[in-house]
Amino acid sequence: MGSDTGISLISLILAWGAPVVLLAVVTIRFVRRRQRERRRSRGLNVRNTPVPAVDTSLFPADAAGFSAARPDPPAYGRGGPMRRHDRAVTDPSRIAAIIASAKVCRLAIAVRDDPYLVTLSYGTDDRSPHASSAGAPPAGPQGGVPACLYFHCAREGRKLSMLRENPRVCFEITGRTEPVRGPNPCDWTMRYESLVGYGTVTEVTDMAEKRFGLETILRGHGATGPLDFPDEPLARTTVLRLDITELSCKSNWPDATPDGGQRG
Repeated sequence: MGSDTGISLISLILAWGAPVVLLAVVTIRFVRRRQRERRRSRGLNVRNTPVPAVDTSLFPADAAGFSAARPDPPAYGRGGPMRRHDRAVTDPSRIAAIIASAKVCRLAIAVRDDPYLVTLSYGTDDRSPHASSAGAPPAGPQGGVPACLYFHCAREGRKLSMLRENPRVCFEITGRTEPVRGPNPCDWTMRYESLVGYGTVTEVTDMAEKRFGLETILRGHGATGPLDFPDEPLARTTVLRLDITELSCKSNWPDATPDGGQRG
């Protein structure tokens, strides 16, 4: 009788085993499909989600040209206390020198949970000795720190598509860097200077300001003499202006801060 009971139990397990396994597989596939749908709806599935078409009309334009109202000058270090406050650079002339000496800016953009980082050449509105012959925007804040940066790019692409949805950005500029060798691996260090800022990007539509923006980019890379920008290619070029609202600067070079950034 014990043998018959064991055989019946095994038969019952075999009879119900296949439906249970099938139900488990169906449930797992359903859950995974719902997870993919939620990621896609939140914009996380970037690879399978097409980049929306660029609608440049959604970029705000200056009603009275590029000399229209600008945001207040940048606030230095408003993002919170810097841990190594002894390395904070607050001298506007020093900050302006770092911006003038660097060649590229890293622009961080985000739409929902989709981040994107792009490296761009830039120009500034600091009214350097190579002032634009096409005119100049309002002067930057005290000490020559520019109130905005200029970039140029193609008329469409992922960068513009994301800026159309969210023009608020973070940016980074790196100045001098140099490794400092030590006798042991843990004694090595790096001399550096860099700044991080925040602002809003606007597409420039005024032709005079577009010329000015392109000219500042070229001047910053060594261009001299008159620069001519014909109307036709200028109309096909996208020029962006980053109005800086906040920035902070940090350096451990001995000449960057009063104490050389050496305090603990």
